[in-house]
Amino acid sequence: MDTTLTLFFNHMGQPWLDTIVLVLTKPLTWLPLYALLLLVLIQKQHAAFHEKKKALTSLLFILLGAALCILVADQVSSHLCKPLFHRLRPTHEPALEGIVRIVRGYRGGPYGFFSSHAANTCALAVFLGRLIRKRWVTILLVLYVAVNSWTRLYLGVHYVTDILAGILFGALVGYCASRLCEKHIYEE
Repeated sequence: MDTTLTLFFNHMGQPWLDTIVLVLTKPLTWLPLYALLLLVLIQKQHAAFHEKKKALTSLLFILLGAALCILVADQVSSHLCKPLFHRLRPTHEPALEGIVRIVRGYRGGPYGFFSSHAANTCALAVFLGRLIRKRWVTILLVLYVAVNSWTRLYLGVHYVTDILAGILFGALVGYCASRLCEKHIYEE
């Protein structure tokens, strides 16, 4: 079932869509979203703390927490799980050779469990979503995770379960980091 679902998303491929997907899968593409989130965080911290020093300190702590979320999610995925599980990506699976659609030669590294993209984006989304607590931001963050995850399936570099495991791990990292951050900022 995992392979069937993965191939379903992978076979959605269209030449005109390939370029868009390759752009969407790159972190730099999302800089406008990150800038918007930073502005929302600045506004929220300024409104929450009338003292500028406290607002700046809490903002810096949040940015450090966001960076830590991405670092933990990425490192556990890339340097612990992928080498530990040795699960080949669909693009590297001999049984899927000639079946999986490889987009412009992009195959990723040999192992894919679990998805670093899914883990990183979900960790950041849960972390910021819990701290910002605005419905429109939450919707935007869910779309951010969904689009990033879909691109990985479209490119054939992950199975659906790689994505789901990455999302679950990322959500756990983001939740734990947001709890620590809230405790430090609001209980000081």
